[in-house]
Amino acid sequence: MSGETEKEVSGWTTDTLKEHLSAVIASNDRRYTERFDAQESASKYAQEKANEFRGSLDDVGKRQMPRVEAEQLIRSTTDRWSAQLGSVNEKVDALQARMDRNDGRSGGINAGWLILVAAVGLVATVIGIVVALRR
Repeated sequence: MSGETEKEVSGWTTDTLKEHLSAVIASNDRRYTERFDAQESASKYAQEKANEFRGSLDDVGKRQMPRVEAEQLIRSTTDRWSAQLGSVNEKVDALQARMDRNDGRSGGINAGWLILVAAVGLVATVIGIVVALRR
């Protein structure tokens, strides 16, 4: 039986076992090599993308305005607008005062015309009464 423990002879010998194990090892070596190459490729791709991302972040950082500079710009713009607003308010106040004076003047003129018309009406009424009484 040549060292077999089963009733039937299986056909395995040390030479066939060596060939089988060599084939399994070679197959595993190919799989591991393929896996390693795939992982290496993925690692290179990830590294390239990370470098691309770092580059874009660097570009964004270079294009952004520093906080101190932005605050100074906002402050100067606010100061300019405040000064212009003060000037506009002064002009509006001056125009309002002028309109108030004009309203007072036109109101006085209108009141003068009213008094004049009333006086003429009164004189006409008195004359009419006097003429009517003399007849």
